[in-house]
Amino acid sequence: MLLLGYELPDLQVAVPNKIEGGFYYGDFGWKRPNGLLLGELDGRDKYTDPEMTDGKSAAEVIADERLRESRVSAAQATVMRFSFKDMMLDDQFRRILDTHGVPRASREYYRDGGARFAPTLAGTAI
Repeated sequence: MLLLGYELPDLQVAVPNKIEGGFYYGDFGWKRPNGLLLGELDGRDKYTDPEMTDGKSAAEVIADERLRESRVSAAQATVMRFSFKDMMLDDQFRRILDTHGVPRASREYYRDGGARFAPTLAGTAI
């Protein structure tokens, strides 16, 4: 995300469960004018790996995930899901992030690890 020029997300963002109490946690989070956006990096292991499924079938894991997403939306948060494959395809990942309104960063990042400020902040030291 940073390498593509998007705002640094908050990590493990707590969202209140207004129905049963407690919290759900999203992998990534951005505050937007129209509410919180949670980014969920989805892998397939959470549906099949016994250590991650807690003994549940894939259908039960998916049902729990849908219920969780419903509870998250009750807290005025939107969920954006993407995969590792999506992240490896720059143009596709940009379209996903743009479509969901992920804010752009005030500086541009490059794959070589360097960073430079966007033109509006040119000349400002890092």
